[in-house]
Amino acid sequence: MTKYIIIGAASLIVLVLLCALFMYRGKIFVKHGTRYTNDSKTEKDGEMNITYNTADILLKVGKAYKVGKKEKIIPGKYKVLSADGMAEEFNIRIHDVVRGYKHDTDIVLAEGDVITAVSHNVILR
Repeated sequence: MTKYIIIGAASLIVLVLLCALFMYRGKIFVKHGTRYTNDSKTEKDGEMNITYNTADILLKVGKAYKVGKKEKIIPGKYKVLSADGMAEEFNIRIHDVVRGYKHDTDIVLAEGDVITAVSHNVILR
């Protein structure tokens, strides 16, 4: 009898772990104040996919955003995406340096960074 209870409990644990892996696939995790994420599709049939997801952060032109553990944008790796679908390339200021980025480029933001969209609205994913 005890043997069957142990087998049943082990089966339940495995089932719960598999469900958790399925549910959190592609989600964002924060560990010790740093953001980790699995990549989401940013292209579909060779075209830009700019569907806004719930975890995305929209950077409006001219507004400065501070990166910090207690801020809207936390340190970590992000993809920069065009928010309007027409701009393949756009300018972003990180601290005092303005640089051109292409749609679907990876950037890493550190504690204390200040980021501003300069030419177009941008999505951080």
